[in-house]
Amino acid sequence: MKFTPLQRALVGAVVTAHGLLWWRAVHWFPELPERIPTHFDAKGTPDAWTAKSPLAWYALPLIDTGMVVLFFGIAWFAVGLSARRPELCNMPKKRLFVQLSPESRRKAMEPTRTFLLGMLLLLAGLFGWAIEGSARVAMGQQRTLEPWPVFVFVGAVLAMLVPYYVATMRRITALAKAEGVPLA
Repeated sequence: MKFTPLQRALVGAVVTAHGLLWWRAVHWFPELPERIPTHFDAKGTPDAWTAKSPLAWYALPLIDTGMVVLFFGIAWFAVGLSARRPELCNMPKKRLFVQLSPESRRKAMEPTRTFLLGMLLLLAGLFGWAIEGSARVAMGQQRTLEPWPVFVFVGAVLAMLVPYYVATMRRITALAKAEGVPLA
């Protein structure tokens, strides 16, 4: 699977953010008290605690690692699926999409891969915020985990959807024109 320059930059950013998340989790672990928060209510107040353990503390970095593997797997699988079974792909301008050649369908998936990489970067940021905040709450450095980053995350995901959708429609239209597929 070849990556565009933007996708290569996003892969680098995802790897860096993922590494930073693990680094911060490893940094905090020895300093944590014997009781750590595991859940926060909507106001950011801890409402569940557990005994300090590697499994409890490293759960978020492990979930982040799983998400990285899952999203890369989805991107790889979706590109292959688009070439073999385009009717199974939920794409804008699907009528045009299914008429494209397998190679053009792969190219039409570029915005999807970019979107998934952007999601991974946002997730690493969100999980990093949760690790930092959880450690600071556990250490008594702050009383709550500020909830506003969750809204920034959701807003960023929603904001990414519009350009993703537009880029996908434009890509499919351009590829259809280049292959002589009737647009109407």
